[in-house]
Amino acid sequence: MNMRVLILAIDALEYDLVEELNLRHIKQVEYGKVIEPTTKLLTPILWGAFITGTVEHGVEAFTVKNPLVKASKNFLEILGIDPYGTPIWLFYRALTKVGMSSRRVDKRDLQAKTIFGHAENPVAISIPAYNEWESIHKLRLKYPLARFVGKRHEKKASECIEANWKIFRRKLNYTSEMLGKDDWDLLMVHFLILDNIGHLYSYKPGKLKNAYRFMNSAVGELLSKVKDQWVLIVSDHGMKKGLHTNYAFYSSNIPLRLDNPELTDFHDLILEKMKS
Repeated sequence: MNMRVLILAIDALEYDLVEELNLRHIKQVEYGKVIEPTTKLLTPILWGAFITGTVEHGVEAFTVKNPLVKASKNFLEILGIDPYGTPIWLFYRALTKVGMSSRRVDKRDLQAKTIFGHAENPVAISIPAYNEWESIHKLRLKYPLARFVGKRHEKKASECIEANWKIFRRKLNYTSEMLGKDDWDLLMVHFLILDNIGHLYSYKPGKLKNAYRFMNSAVGELLSKVKDQWVLIVSDHGMKKGLHTNYAFYSSNIPLRLDNPELTDFHDLILEKMKS
């Protein structure tokens, strides 16, 4: 029987903070820093690289713009007309308000085969660049993080974080449920909450540390349900002072003896483990 693989993808998990807080569930048997394969430290780009094993996967942003608006804007620019302030721009703003100005990127946009395509019975729970939940896309439109950083936006930041915690709990419960079943060979779940808190509460490190402790407890809860699976915990990047770092984090419940792995290196390792 091939080894089953469980991947806990924890967005923005910072190596130095895991060390400082000594989060034993997250650290597992082996852990370390991960080298970024690109300087474009954007969530869908990095997770796309992780699941495909290459940075040449075709995804460059969180969303794909509405093709009608995009084509109209390009046409006006060819004519030398600034689209801002025109009816086209007003149309775009109207679509934005109802969530139709763009769609989230997904597996249709990936130009390379993913780890899920190599598995017989994969379970992918809200993976950026692959099948991220629509509810997260809508939250991103409603609460653009860059606009709500700082003490002046405490109320909006609080609303955003509470909504993201609700999504986190749904993912955690679903993952826990799936761990009780045997009909999967690859299970990957993505948790976004630490990235949100890291951006919005960079001036409140205590909030971030409490979130890390809670995440460690949640990971421990999931690990208690693991039997003979390989468990890989991995981040797309770290987070310091509200900014993405140029390295990520990984840990494994079995020795891998990795030496400064790149984020893209895990692709082949995952395929190898699924065949072993």
